[in-house]
Amino acid sequence: MSTIRNQGFGDRLRNQRKELKLTQIQFAKLAGVTTLTQHMYEHDETSPNIKYLEAIQKNGVDINYLLFDTHSKCDPNIDINVFISIKPNLLRDLYAIVDSVSYDENGQLLPLETRQNIFSILCASYAGRTDDNVNMDNVRLMLGH
Repeated sequence: MSTIRNQGFGDRLRNQRKELKLTQIQFAKLAGVTTLTQHMYEHDETSPNIKYLEAIQKNGVDINYLLFDTHSKCDPNIDINVFISIKPNLLRDLYAIVDSVSYDENGQLLPLETRQNIFSILCASYAGRTDDNVNMDNVRLMLGH
């Protein structure tokens, strides 16, 4: 019996790179990072910074898909600079929380606007923190999951 695994940020990043028909080397170059760093992002071993997200967005990557698991075009009203004050490890944890709580009782993905709101609320709640840890259980409880 096989198990179904929800795609995380790294999986979606790899999918976007492949949709653009770029190798890790090519993608890393256009994003301004090393190939090793690109590999680590795609394997959820570390989280990208804001400069990286801005660079890949300018090169055709759908940021909404990366953050919210939907293939819609990025809403021009979303200001990616909102995430600057959040440490990369914390941002990764917030992505993971949105990924884990963004399904209704039937297992269907919540609408994009709802997922964006969840992410925005979490970012606002954790912006400027000096630690880089999220107690996932507490956040899930806060979100009613």
